[in-house]
Amino acid sequence: MIAGLQELVLSGNPRICPRAWEKFAVAISACSTLRSLYVDFNHIGETAGKMLVVSAAGHRSLSVLDMEACDLTESVGKVSNVSKLSQDWAYS
Repeated sequence: MIAGLQELVLSGNPRICPRAWEKFAVAISACSTLRSLYVDFNHIGETAGKMLVVSAAGHRSLSVLDMEACDLTESVGKVSNVSKLSQDWAYS
């Protein structure tokens, strides 16, 4: 990741597949300065959605994770209940 990156907007990228989102979820832990991550309006997939929530919860500086309209179910929201983040979850 880029040093000093504080905000990353990846909204509406239909060509990113769920497997790539899974890899990305692992990679964000290397960016210690990231504060806001916007991945809304993407087909993330259940596994990658859960992985993003878990990665975000363990991240020191990340305080915003926007996953609106990512075709996620309540199971991802349940994972968020144990995270340190406070988000508005939209399931669609």
